[in-house]
Amino acid sequence: PTRSVTQIKGGSELVVSIASERWLEQLLLRLGAAARVVEPAEWKDLGARAARTLLARYEATAKT
Repeated sequence: PTRSVTQIKGGSELVVSIASERWLEQLLLRLGAAARVVEPAEWKDLGARAARTLLARYEATAKT
């Protein structure tokens, strides 16, 4: 659910309505390094945290 799109140098800035933190994690994992959260501050590293969690799960299952 995009609320607005603004063209900026090097890409686009989107303002979206977030259904849940989990939904945003999944979106950030799909977009990768091309995306970043501007606000709220507590979600700025949400994509990196989700990626670390996913990697840890992968590594745990790869060892078995």
